[in-house]
Amino acid sequence: MIEKNPLNKHKYIAIDSNILRSLTFLNILKQTYGYVDFAKCNDPLLQKNGNYLLNLYKLILQDKLRIVIVNSVYQENRHIDSVINFVKKYCYFIKDYGQLKEKKLKEIDSLAKAYCSSYTKKGVRMPAPMQKTYNSYVNDVIPINDCYIMAEATIENCCLLTANGKDFIFNPKNQDKSSKFNDRTKGIVDINILHGYYEEEKDSSLCLVPHAFHISLFGALIKNGIDDLQITQPNEDNIENEN
Repeated sequence: MIEKNPLNKHKYIAIDSNILRSLTFLNILKQTYGYVDFAKCNDPLLQKNGNYLLNLYKLILQDKLRIVIVNSVYQENRHIDSVINFVKKYCYFIKDYGQLKEKKLKEIDSLAKAYCSSYTKKGVRMPAPMQKTYNSYVNDVIPINDCYIMAEATIENCCLLTANGKDFIFNPKNQDKSSKFNDRTKGIVDINILHGYYEEEKDSSLCLVPHAFHISLFGALIKNGIDDLQITQPNEDNIENEN
């Protein structure tokens, strides 16, 4: 179990590359034109979830919600100048990553591999919630990069915001469209609890576990503000901005 963090002044959530790139594009459009016509926008994510992303963007500018960039997301985008400029101005990093690199890399790798392995819950063998793929560079089947992004966010006690439901939240082959059952989320939560990545509220049955939120759900949750938002949080003492 993760020891509950001191009360942060701010709330934090990690984001994946698709959300980061769309926020960057939104920022460019807002600064250039002052408004955005989402119907005419050539970014599919902004077309579909523009109002949710705009609200998220406003919360970022107001410093009410802080965005955490994990290492894998940074590496996926380090070649895009506009994205890196956005990251440096508006986003946050983990202070101790470099100092604890070897220890953290082992922790991340172990958790990413756990997401791709079956596990036992109450005596029942459960399928792996995430996927491996063949990597020709290492000549082996390894967790996909999304597994590492989820693991990096989890060990910092951050939830993750994504628009990639099929890899982080549900398996399309198993998804019952008549229900809201999300098997990947369930498996990630189960594995995080088994590995001790969760918070328990004192005198409460509430258990907070790092997992991925789809932008459509998270956007609906925060459309009227974030005061009542209940998600895991990193220790604010370990978070920094480059500015």
